[in-house]
Amino acid sequence: MELPVASYQLPVTSYQLPVASLRSYQIRVSSTAFGSTNMSMEAVAVLPDSCERKRNPMVAHYQKLIAWQRAMDVAVEVHRISKSFPREELFGLTSQMRRSAVSIASNIAEGQGRGRSKDFARFLKVANGSRQELETQVILAHAFGYLSEADRDNTLSLAAEVGRLIAGLLKSLRTSAITSSTRPID
Repeated sequence: MELPVASYQLPVTSYQLPVASLRSYQIRVSSTAFGSTNMSMEAVAVLPDSCERKRNPMVAHYQKLIAWQRAMDVAVEVHRISKSFPREELFGLTSQMRRSAVSIASNIAEGQGRGRSKDFARFLKVANGSRQELETQVILAHAFGYLSEADRDNTLSLAAEVGRLIAGLLKSLRTSAITSSTRPID
């Protein structure tokens, strides 16, 4: 396969440039003499592990993930229960709880959309952190007297289910990485 060759006036160095085809090209620029304008560049196709895009084999779209669906349920529930919080909490606990709940589903979607198992795993971990943040805020809201025991227990139960689903996805990604002979996901 013949690669394109072009000329540029650039300093002597090596560049990594992503290309629309999802491949990476290493560009080497060299000069024959100091201060010379005669420079050459060769493009060499490089496909290291870090440049490969591996689609998550489990689903084609994040909306089909049960973890994302349940995270959306959590966000809707948090919005519902936080409507009754005192007005002075609108920019405090109310806002934080809503942002944490939205963050769970958003990070699951973004991670799946990145297309690489390693990225997906990282975003699932962020989503799980947001879930734990939300659980803490729900417990605090109950302690402050803003939430009934039933609403607290229901929301914590939904969040715990999302946590189990995220843990299952992470385990599946680790297993898939091992069986496809790539490095395991941390």
